[in-house]
Amino acid sequence: MKRRPARATSKTALPKRSALLLTAALAAGTLAISGCQRFSPITTDLHYDPADGVSATLGDVAVHDLLVVAGSKGAAGVVSGYVVNSGDQEVTLQLKAPNAEATQTKLPPHSTVKLSGGDTESVQVSTVAVAPGSMLDLQLKTPDFGAQEVPVPVLLPDGYYATVTPTSGSGG
Repeated sequence: MKRRPARATSKTALPKRSALLLTAALAAGTLAISGCQRFSPITTDLHYDPADGVSATLGDVAVHDLLVVAGSKGAAGVVSGYVVNSGDQEVTLQLKAPNAEATQTKLPPHSTVKLSGGDTESVQVSTVAVAPGSMLDLQLKTPDFGAQEVPVPVLLPDGYYATVTPTSGSGG
């Protein structure tokens, strides 16, 4: 009796079947992992302030990176940030902190004004009612839009803000 040689398909069938199962498992895993995006928000669509300060909008006036720099509670402070007037008219922006006098800044049409340093005089708060590390309710007001209260962080004059200090003898 002659022996038949073993079939070549029986030896290769197992590796082909394993490869097919592996491919199917990888495809199912890829679909399952990509399905996670379906239930997660797209974070680039969410608004956030990419700075130390906060933002606010009052009609044509947009305030960005708004914060107060002060050495301690009860001390004078400096308002830091910048304001954009995208309107066709000059606007007067009034800022008022609790227990402090209101300050006003004129904003030319289609301009950006830095609130501390640069070519303009720093906007100051005569008395900061909270300690650094806290939030201070700062009232922003324009003639056309009215008033809006914005909680802004109060930071110590350290690091980037080390040179942001009140002018001696003034405040408010």
